[in-house]
Amino acid sequence: MPISLLQLSDLHIPPPGTRAQSALKNGRSPTDGLQAAITYALSMRVQWTAALLSGDLVDRGSAEEYRLLRQALAPLEKRMPLYFCLGNHDSRNGFRAVFNDFWSSHAGDDSSFLQYQVPLGQGQRLVVLDTLWEGSDVGRLCSERLDWLETALHSARGEQVILALHHPPFVFGNTIFDAMAVKERAELAKVLARHPQVERLICGHLHRTMLASLAGRPVISAPSTFHAYGMDHAEDHRSGVDNEAPGFAFHQWQQDCGWLSHTVSLRQVRSVH
Repeated sequence: MPISLLQLSDLHIPPPGTRAQSALKNGRSPTDGLQAAITYALSMRVQWTAALLSGDLVDRGSAEEYRLLRQALAPLEKRMPLYFCLGNHDSRNGFRAVFNDFWSSHAGDDSSFLQYQVPLGQGQRLVVLDTLWEGSDVGRLCSERLDWLETALHSARGEQVILALHHPPFVFGNTIFDAMAVKERAELAKVLARHPQVERLICGHLHRTMLASLAGRPVISAPSTFHAYGMDHAEDHRSGVDNEAPGFAFHQWQQDCGWLSHTVSLRQVRSVH
């Protein structure tokens, strides 16, 4: 049986009665996008192993938003384990106010960061990094977090690892998003170089699918369930919301071919239904 990991990213659930900070062109709310993604994912002929929500779970980091998120995730939670990653729109205190049961059981009550590892079966392991630097949009991996990763990967020798984080550990020529990429990319690459069992990295934040590499490993960013951002490389650009479709990603591992990564467009979903 394949391992099937659903990745939902950049949900941006706002407080009730308000709009997300990002302007909309596609006429859908963040909650609409999440519900469409869940509905379609559960309709697919896939036996899901788990779901990863890879950051920017809510828009402003309030406990009220996380309560709305938990309600919206109820249909998914009934069908599979849920794993969480924090992004720059998230708040650790806000998340813990609603999801402290998850924090305690995975990161531990004494942990300052939401970092953990879980077995997926068949010799595969999911390792989740916390790149949130509260008060800033920039992704950070301080020495404490990198040391934790080193220890986690050392303990996972003999297994293949899929490493998840919110911020991309690469740049692509967009001045706004490049300024927010993981600052310690070189340090992360050095850790990966010592651990060949890391098969690939998956991230969010960019609101679109991209494929890059770090230390010779593929890095795949997932689209947002809310909206896409346009591609813009001009120095004076304003990277606004694009009218491309939102979507989600999923990653499958099979004995014969290893890990495969896919994306699904929610515009296609609307046209089907």
